[in-house]
Amino acid sequence: MTTMRTLVRDGARRTGRAAAARARALRSRWRGWSRRRKSLVVALTALAVVLVPVGSAALALRLQYVGDPSPEARSRGRDALWLGHAWVDGRKSDADLADLVERLAGTGVRDLYVHTGPLEHDGSLPPAVHPRARWFTEAAHRALPGVRVQSWLGDEVKPERDALDLEDAATRDRVTASARQVLDLGFDGVHFDMEPIRPGSAGWLALLDQVRPVTAGRGAKLSVAAPQIDPLP
Repeated sequence: MTTMRTLVRDGARRTGRAAAARARALRSRWRGWSRRRKSLVVALTALAVVLVPVGSAALALRLQYVGDPSPEARSRGRDALWLGHAWVDGRKSDADLADLVERLAGTGVRDLYVHTGPLEHDGSLPPAVHPRARWFTEAAHRALPGVRVQSWLGDEVKPERDALDLEDAATRDRVTASARQVLDLGFDGVHFDMEPIRPGSAGWLALLDQVRPVTAGRGAKLSVAAPQIDPLP
């Protein structure tokens, strides 16, 4: 037993002396390097500290999409699709709609958010910016029964931008009229994407209170774009 303890103790001492010798050699080599070389090593080390976890996370995310989908990877019938302005300004045709219907088959998409604006800075919505809106709502309702077609309206907001002033009552009245306008065109809801909205904006909250009775009275939806809150950035 004593011999075994001695061997372990001697081995530990040799390991410690070897590690100390390597540390001294590294310090000596470091002192001999130029300032430029030291700066390069520090920069590369810092870059590696950032890239390794980011790269690992990216690789892990990529691997989630490799192989056969898991049983949990299925639609719950509450998915949505965002569609650009081309669907209401005349650039899309019946053939494009037929292709869209084919693509949506079996996907579980329940809502289509169609960019119908943008709003003017005074809150109005010129009919000239969406001349084919009624064509799209009627055609989509026929081809996609059960799918809600919602009007996506937005603009930049004061004071960060020289644009929509939600603190102005007349502007809010015109935005409300724009909401009625798109509902008259056959949309099933109004979706506002105003940005940037300051927390606790009185004008923004007043607008929502003003538009809600309009959508509720038509049996339509009222929704807003809001920042996504993630557990990690």
